[in-house]
Parts: sequence; C-alpha cells; structure tokens
Amino acid sequence: MEAHVGDQFIVSSRIVGQTPRTGEIVECIDEGGMTPHYRVRWTDGRESIVYPGADARVEPSEATTGVARRTLSIQLQLEEDDVHCEATASMSTRLGQLSAVGRAKRHPADPERPMIGEELAIARALSSLADQLELAARDAIAAQKADPAHLVG
Repeated sequence: MEAHVGDQFIVSSRIVGQTPRTGEIVECIDEGGMTPHYRVRWTDGRESIVYPGADARVEPSEATTGVARRTLSIQLQLEEDDVHCEATASMSTRLGQLSAVGRAKRHPADPERPMIGEELAIARALSSLADQLELAARDAIAAQKADPAHLVG
C-alpha cells in the first residue's frame, strides 16, 4: 500500500451499516524492512499509528494527484406496508439541499416480495434526485453566464 502525507486513510467497519473510520496520514513510517505504517489523525482529532490490514485503503490527496475529491452522502428513508413502498432520498450539496420521493405499489395479484418494491421506490427516488441535481447545476451555470449554457455528456 503506497501512501503519502495528506492522503486519506480509510478503515472499513466490520459491522454492517456502520460508516468507515477515516483520517489523514500525517506521517509515513518505514523502519527498514518492516511493514510500512502510518501516523493517522482521525476525524475526531485523535492520532494513532496504524499498520494497514485488509480492511484498510488509502485515497490519494489532491496534492498527490492534482485531483480534488469529495465524498457526498445520500440519505434514504423507506416507509412501507403490505402494498405500498415510499423511498425518500435526500442530499446536501454546494447547490443546496435536495430531496426526492419514489413510490412503488404491489399489484394485488403479485406475490409479496418487499425487496422488489423497495428497489423500485429507491430507483425512482434516485432518478428524480439526479434530475434535480442536473437542473440545479444548469441553473447555477446559467446564473453565471449571459449566454445560454449547454451541458454535454
């Protein structure tokens, strides 16, 4: 595992649903022949020396790659009964807070398979959220330019 000062050190959780632990590498330690290890400053401000295991990874910093990286989270909330499922997807970006709803309904003749309804509702919410995000980006571009903007891609 190659790492540099400033890179992000991420340790995956062994508990389902728990977020990974992240920190910044503040020192790379290589003591001749030993496994490289790192001094990491975690997001809570504490520091520790870590020897990377299979559950760890390094994400290069902007200074190392010249590429800026950000992590955004999308929150999903599900509400369902025997027939209906509703998913609400929300996220906060530099363009503002966005939220979308997707719904699915089981036909009375169909067997009960909750995962299918959840997947459809989530897909519809995420699709709507993607449309809102693109529209917000178009509006932000248009606000900065006098000429009409054309997104390519």
